[in-house]
Amino acid sequence: MRKLRYVRIVCAALVLLLISGVFFGLTWGQPLVDAQFIPALLRSTGAGWTVAIVLLGALVLSTLIIGRWYCSFLCPFGILQDVISRIARIFKPKHKFKPQPKATWLHYGVLALLLIPAFMGSAAGIALLDPYSLFGRFINSIFDPFIREINNLGAWIVSKTGHYWIVPVKIYWPPLWSMILTSSILLLVTAAVIWNGRVFCNTLCPAGAILRFLARFSIFQLRITDTICNRCGSCERECKTGCIDRKAKTIDFSRCVLCFNCVEACHKDGVEFRLNPIWKRETSSENNKIESPVERASGAPASNRTQSSSEQSAPSSQHRRLFLRSGVIATGLITGAAGYGQGSGQGKGRHGHGRHGEGVPYDHSGFNYWEPLHPTLPPGAVDLDEFQSHCTACQLCVNECPTHALVPGFLQLGILGFQQPVFDFSRAYCEYECNRCTQLCPTGALTPLDLAVKKTTRIGLAHFFKGHCVVHTEGNECGACIEHCPTMAVTGKVYRSDRPDLLLPHVNPALCIGCGICQHACPVEPEAIRVNGLTEHETAEAKQSKPLENVPDLSEGFPF
Repeated sequence: MRKLRYVRIVCAALVLLLISGVFFGLTWGQPLVDAQFIPALLRSTGAGWTVAIVLLGALVLSTLIIGRWYCSFLCPFGILQDVISRIARIFKPKHKFKPQPKATWLHYGVLALLLIPAFMGSAAGIALLDPYSLFGRFINSIFDPFIREINNLGAWIVSKTGHYWIVPVKIYWPPLWSMILTSSILLLVTAAVIWNGRVFCNTLCPAGAILRFLARFSIFQLRITDTICNRCGSCERECKTGCIDRKAKTIDFSRCVLCFNCVEACHKDGVEFRLNPIWKRETSSENNKIESPVERASGAPASNRTQSSSEQSAPSSQHRRLFLRSGVIATGLITGAAGYGQGSGQGKGRHGHGRHGEGVPYDHSGFNYWEPLHPTLPPGAVDLDEFQSHCTACQLCVNECPTHALVPGFLQLGILGFQQPVFDFSRAYCEYECNRCTQLCPTGALTPLDLAVKKTTRIGLAHFFKGHCVVHTEGNECGACIEHCPTMAVTGKVYRSDRPDLLLPHVNPALCIGCGICQHACPVEPEAIRVNGLTEHETAEAKQSKPLENVPDLSEGFPF
């Protein structure tokens, strides 16, 4: 039994490294990302729902069998809290955990509040406290820039010795507000962990609330052997969730995250992980206590037990009512968390021309330059409603974008789109030969697109404003947008008969995919060509190849 703790530590370390590696371009841990509870719950209502339902079913079933193993073995945010706790103990080795209040209704109440935006068609509520998404934001806003800074510092130090085997890398800083918000949350979580362990997991975590409910009915549970326990408190002081009451000799298994610290702490082997089905449990407050093996073998008198043998052998009516009532509540929690996605985003999809797509003004000559542009969503988002109903702002796509054009949005998508990714074309552009973000999304907010399909997916439309172009205002040659357009949607037309070298950009909306490279390349500020994002993605015409001109005849060899 004592080895279970070390098994947990090894598994948790591997999970933390593999999931962190996904945010740095290593795909080995992608299956672990897809297996995160809240993302799997959301993906079960969208793209990739078959695999998501299998993963979600496995998580739910395993929780009903052995309890909340997910929180200590698979959740990167939970494992990060354990790492913080371990580091804190280096500086304060005698620190011990204290029992925590159950706070059951507080936990369920927080979950209910987080689900309110869900019924408005947005995952923004869940996204605020989803443990995986919080971990992703920590990576993107704090750890990634920090690691790049350390790398560049090492490269500078090594270069002073005449060696250059450490390559400096560019640092892509997230928006300042995102860094401040994320750093503040990390500091609060760190303070809570140092104070009394995993306070977040049993008061605020939405995944923890659902798993906490399911763990009440788990078949195997940790229990205290009544006759062995002498109330020394060793297990209580090592319990990071504060779910052990040494005086009552009980464990609140709904809050237990199976870290197995208590098993190792008890030198008398008084804590067992054993079969304890709900239909055989006692109804007394001491239902977590068990008899020692010696007592069971010797046939102790029934008077020493908390209930008569007849009461123990048959499930009480109280337990039956609890089981049925809890089953209804569990179904409601899981259905409420996942089912809202079915009713949202019912547009015609990426290839359609529904109510959103029809509103795009293809006649950009009449488009007001100072009219606020709609933010551009990542490819694969299908439409705004579908995207907002699934995205938890984990920022995996933001961190993996090769040009780092994707940034966490503030209020560009409204309050329900807080922190969800949008393009910032002043920073970079969507790479034409890349579809990486569509392949990574664990929640189904981004539909996986083949590269060929992605190249014809219109995420926005470029609009040219002659009054801001240097060709018109200053009579200078430019053509930056024309040269960089990968689909040849931006072409040049002779502007003045006396200056045939002056080419004025012209946008062909049928070819434009809204990648933003024209806006990024424009030397004018504010830009003379700008991309207006579509709330419903469409399909553009395939790129046209220019016929080669003045091709020499090489049938008789090279002319030189």
